[in-house]
Amino acid sequence: MAVDEPPTRIRQVLEERLGMETASYLMERPPGGWSNLVTTEVLDLRLELVRSEMREEFSLVRSEMKELEIVLHKGLARFALQMSAVLVSGMAVMGAAFGILSRV
Repeated sequence: MAVDEPPTRIRQVLEERLGMETASYLMERPPGGWSNLVTTEVLDLRLELVRSEMREEFSLVRSEMKELEIVLHKGLARFALQMSAVLVSGMAVMGAAFGILSRV
């Protein structure tokens, strides 16, 4: 590498102004190498993908909740009818019992 190449010149200026240790720290490649650096463009794309997946999942959850709501309402309606039948039957039994008791 020739002395006049930009990285070499930059290192020399950094060493002169900041010292060898700081210059070495600033000039070293990032941990894992330059290929491991992520651009904001890549992050934006990944974030949009995650958002899209979350929208799909939330849509599925909403649909399932609507289905469960329908099932719950039907179940509650059936329960209310059954309870009404039980109450009417109970009242009939009590009426019959009071009728029998009033004759005694």
